[in-house]
This record gives sequence, structure tokens and C-alpha cells, in this order.
Amino acid sequence: MVDMNKLQEKRKLRELSQSQLAKLSDVPLRTLTKYESGELEINKAKAEVVYRLAKTLGCKVEDLIDV
Repeated sequence: MVDMNKLQEKRKLRELSQSQLAKLSDVPLRTLTKYESGELEINKAKAEVVYRLAKTLGCKVEDLIDV
């Protein structure tokens, strides 16, 4: 089993597809996919992007990044 990152874990808990989360959070699907795959580091994302994802997922920004 592949370890899920925090973003993917929260998204699956909310039972959202990547497409649904992208649409609801106004974050491009390609960007979201790269964060989940580890191709891009969410810790280096713009604060606004992480905030929108957290708000959409009903969690804190700290729940999505490594602090």
C-alpha cells in the first residue's frame, strides 16, 4: 500500500475526487494532482492555495503541510 500524503488523506476522508476538490477550491486539477503525487511540495505552495484547499476540506492549513 502506498502512503497517502496529508492532502490526499483529507480529500478521501471527505469522499471527494481530485476533480471535485479542484473545482470546489478553485485550484487547477493539474496542480492538485502534482501535490498529491509529490511532484510538487505543498509546503512550498502559495499560502492562498493551501488556504483554499484547507477551507474546502474543512481542516486547518497545518493539517495539510508538514510543520
